[in-house]
Amino acid sequence: MGQSLFLYGGVSLASKKDIVQKLKRKATTQIAKKEAVPPAGIKGRITKTTKIQEPVYPLRVVESNPEPEITPDQKELRVHCKINNMNYGNLLVEKKETVVKLKWNKNTGVLLNELLDNLVNIQQTKQTGYKDERIFSLLQEIEGAIRVEEGRMYFLKIKDIKTEWICLSINEPDKATDYPAKAAGTEPDSDIFYGKVITNEQVNKILEKKNTVKIL
Repeated sequence: MGQSLFLYGGVSLASKKDIVQKLKRKATTQIAKKEAVPPAGIKGRITKTTKIQEPVYPLRVVESNPEPEITPDQKELRVHCKINNMNYGNLLVEKKETVVKLKWNKNTGVLLNELLDNLVNIQQTKQTGYKDERIFSLLQEIEGAIRVEEGRMYFLKIKDIKTEWICLSINEPDKATDYPAKAAGTEPDSDIFYGKVITNEQVNKILEKKNTVKIL
């Protein structure tokens, strides 16, 4: 529309009290009587009572993970998190006498999103090389980078994903629905990064058909 607009803000978790109150709230609520400005020549005040029907929104689950079976004498529990066929990791719960330890083991989904967030952070802070291919050398987790199409698509190898690659697409002209991870900064020149995990076989097929360049 000929102009750039940005919204800034944050998200915080609701307390248990807030959630309980919302669950107990009635479907309808009555607004208190409001004062209205009386038309010219009429003394006194006009009151109006209005009832508003609050919309009821159904709860939506992206993807349900099977609930783990727990036995009374169980000392360890592992809860897996998988969304849209991507493994984000698992929560490990260990019970030792009177102590319960929680540990989050992240997997490819988390690593992919972290990589995009790091690229966004480099652009936000305008580090040297943030708008060209030098951006890949600024991240220690990137062990290799192959240019498929300059400024548009790259294959990245990161040290924590051993057997697969990350396909990075930049500024897709259309909606990239097959990319599960997306990130962008808030500056006017910020790029939009799209990422997905692909296998070695997929990489090799594309490398056979395209003239690619190893840049890292």
